[in-house]
Amino acid sequence: MRSMVVSHYNEDLSWLRDVPENVMIYVYVKGEMPSCDLPESTQLIRLPNVGRESHTYLYHVLTHYDKLSEHVLFIQGHPWDHRSREQVFGPYLTNTNAFYPAANKLRMPHWWKISQGGVKCSGGTISDWWRRVFDEPYPSYGTRVVWNGIFSVSRELIRKRPIAFYERMFKTLNHHCNPEEGHFFERTWGDIFAA
Repeated sequence: MRSMVVSHYNEDLSWLRDVPENVMIYVYVKGEMPSCDLPESTQLIRLPNVGRESHTYLYHVLTHYDKLSEHVLFIQGHPWDHRSREQVFGPYLTNTNAFYPAANKLRMPHWWKISQGGVKCSGGTISDWWRRVFDEPYPSYGTRVVWNGIFSVSRELIRKRPIAFYERMFKTLNHHCNPEEGHFFERTWGDIFAA
C-alpha cells in the first residue's frame, strides 16, 4: 500500500480527488479545514501551524513509524508551483525506488543561514543544526538537497534510522510557523533519508 502525506495550509485540495483509490491520504491541516469533498481514503489531522512542511512530515513519521505504508509521498497542499501534475501522478506517486527523486549534492557552506524576511532565526548555522540533530560533523560535500520538500520514500529507508533520531529533529521545529530549521530540512532531506 502507498500513502500520501499532505502538508496543508488553506490550499484548494480538490486535486486529491484524482488520487488512485489504493492510496491512503493523510491531510495535516495547519489552517482552515478543507472546504472541498475529499476521497473516502482521506484522514484529516489538525496540527499547530509551526515548522513548515518539515514538522508535518516528521509528525507523520513519528506517529506512524511502526505502521508506515510501503512507500510514502510527502507533498505540499499546492505542489503545482514546484511539480507538474504528470510528475506527481506519475513517478512521485508510482515509483518503487527507495527515495525519489534523487537528491542533488550541493556544496552548502557550513556557515549558511537564510536571511529572508519572516524567517525565525535559529540562532545558529546549518552546520550547528546538523551537529545537534545528526550528532556528527557537518559533511565536507555539503548536503543532499530535495528542493521544495516533495519526495517519495520507502518504509525501509525511513526505518533505517531510529525513532529517537526523528524525535530529535522534530523538536527543532516547534517554535515558529517559519523557522530557519525548516529551510535547513529542505537542504538535507536526502541526508535524512540517505539511501
